[in-house]
Amino acid sequence: MENLKVSGKHVLANHFLFDWAGVYSNATQKALDRADISINHLINPDFTSTPDFFDNISRIWQKSGNKDLSALANLGYKTGFGANNSIELKIGGLYRHSSRYNIQNEYQLRPSAASNGVKSPFTDIYAADWIVYNVTGSTASDKVNYTAYENVTAGYGEFKLTLDKLDVIGGIRVEGTEQGYDTHPVVLDIKSIAKKTYTDVLPSLNIRYKLSENSNLRASYFKSIARPALYELVPTQTFGESTDVTGNPYVLHTEADNYDLRYELYPGKEEQLFIGGFYKNVKNPIEFALDTTASLSGGQLKTTPQNFGTAKVYGAEAVYSRYFVNIGVSANYTYTYSNIKSTKVYTSTDANGVSTSVPKLQSRSLQGQTGDVLNLSLLYKNDKQTHRSKTLIRSYLIESAWVSVRRDPTMQNYYRTHVGKQPNKIIVKVAHK
Repeated sequence: MENLKVSGKHVLANHFLFDWAGVYSNATQKALDRADISINHLINPDFTSTPDFFDNISRIWQKSGNKDLSALANLGYKTGFGANNSIELKIGGLYRHSSRYNIQNEYQLRPSAASNGVKSPFTDIYAADWIVYNVTGSTASDKVNYTAYENVTAGYGEFKLTLDKLDVIGGIRVEGTEQGYDTHPVVLDIKSIAKKTYTDVLPSLNIRYKLSENSNLRASYFKSIARPALYELVPTQTFGESTDVTGNPYVLHTEADNYDLRYELYPGKEEQLFIGGFYKNVKNPIEFALDTTASLSGGQLKTTPQNFGTAKVYGAEAVYSRYFVNIGVSANYTYTYSNIKSTKVYTSTDANGVSTSVPKLQSRSLQGQTGDVLNLSLLYKNDKQTHRSKTLIRSYLIESAWVSVRRDPTMQNYYRTHVGKQPNKIIVKVAHK
């Protein structure tokens, strides 16, 4: 895996801040060899049996890679009005190009016939006498050689309003997505080339009200999406540990409306308690269905991603943490209920032995959904700082102080009251303040 990030922050003028970033990541995976061997062994009616005979070996070599290139930029404006009031406006955009390739070679090794035309007994793989049956490779592997891509273009506008005890953050984000793939070479019995585009408008609103000096009430709504992974779109087989996955070019991306409500309490300096609830309306969740049309090879199940309608998800959660000097405890509990209706075939047999299969709607939980989750942790902290950490923190504080002088009217006035002194000493005072 390789990762590289270049970023910058620039104070353009009073109240204006511009930041940007460019990100590159690359990951590759090589499966050197995957072998399945078949051996013939015949048991006769009188329970005598033949020796083991070498029948076939399938050898597969696979290589895949994923690459991401991203560029983003944000422009922010902040100003204050009144003693404890301020407004911040932000706009920005992102472009990301993701690509994936998969290369696979598969060969069938079959036994060489003896001089009498009979297979040789099998003792071990090293002594087996075989020939390459398909020297140009398997047509099944031709389907698994592909390139896929995803291009995401996004832009957003956001505001943050602070009014004494009330914070309101809202905005809207527009994301355009283009996904596609191309198999090499073209395979006739699958969809070799596909491309899909869609645009989503994603609003959000977050409200925090300060009930007291040590408690808050938060409420939020946001719309989100989840795109299918590139390998989930290509209608070829990807090997897995428990199941092999065959992609589905017709699978849709997931859309969700999310509602959250949370109460926050801070009884002490290092103690906090959160209690909240959530509700989600999930359209087209992506789940994996058993592919009953695929053959069962080596006991391996085959699955494919599909959409089964709209799911409802709701639940509650509680979080508590506290430190006793250097030792702390943290606990959180989440209860989640989900429900989705999908078609299932029910088979019944009458008194005459006649079987009838009827499709019916089945009410069930989402795949992988756990109703109750409880975590308990024991924590330890050491507040002693090394010389290096102190230097690093100091540099962060100084940089933040320069930004606040240019964006915060209160800090600007404080800085001006010390005009005439050495700037490096003034900025230290600002950092302390």
